[in-house]
Amino acid sequence: MAAEHLRIMAHDILHPTWIDRTAYPFAARTFHHPEGRMHYVDEGSGPVILFVHGTPDWSFGFRHVIAAFAPTHRCIVPDHLGFGLSDKPHGANYTVAAHARRLQDLIAHLGLKDITLVVTDFGGGIGLPHALEHPANVKRLVLYNTWMWDLMPDKRFSGPTAIMKSWLGRFLYLRLGFSVNVMMPNGYGDKKKLDKATHAHYRCALPDTASRAATFACVQEIKNAGSLLAGAMGTCGSPSLHSHPAVLGPEGPLLPARLVGTLEDRTAARYRGPLPRGGAFRA
Repeated sequence: MAAEHLRIMAHDILHPTWIDRTAYPFAARTFHHPEGRMHYVDEGSGPVILFVHGTPDWSFGFRHVIAAFAPTHRCIVPDHLGFGLSDKPHGANYTVAAHARRLQDLIAHLGLKDITLVVTDFGGGIGLPHALEHPANVKRLVLYNTWMWDLMPDKRFSGPTAIMKSWLGRFLYLRLGFSVNVMMPNGYGDKKKLDKATHAHYRCALPDTASRAATFACVQEIKNAGSLLAGAMGTCGSPSLHSHPAVLGPEGPLLPARLVGTLEDRTAARYRGPLPRGGAFRA
């Protein structure tokens, strides 16, 4: 096992044959983290924009905004361990906290400064700890379709979360690929944007039971979202983000109206919602 691990770590990540290089023309880059190889995109030069994806997404989901911003900015887009083109080691720690720690390791490895931080979905819990712990290193925040607050009082989340901790949830996520095959198609506002070729890039990234452990781990983390809210509000000793420009949106179950005002008070937020259906950062 140790020899196999060293052999895997010795090589950089290459693009698999199923990737459409016209749709995803970016060079494959590898961060050799002690827990596994992490793939990331590093395109363009100039001010840094760090895009942090959720589940079952990967850097492919940001391909259009990378192309749009790369002429004027340096776009850094990692695939979390267990997602996209990154390694998917068996038994790895796929909690949000572990993803956040590895992201901070990548930030340090690349020496990223004055970051515009863009987070979506579980990327909120993964990316925001860096902003909370190193506010001087983050110039701007863009939060959309994400959460960092307690969702358990909302039955739309508490019920499914309970199911996902059962044998049924394990079967749905690990055996049937529920996240990619069911939730993703239903989550697109404009269904035409998730055509078969596009969908294949997500399905091929998580092709079997062994590769889906990270997606299953993420869905079980919803119950821990409240602690992130406490940190953002400064009640856990975390520094304030009061001076940071922020864009929040859209209002909805993941961003309740009662929290918009609170976040605007704690940051220099400008709430712009609702965002167009289908999302400006999606395929």
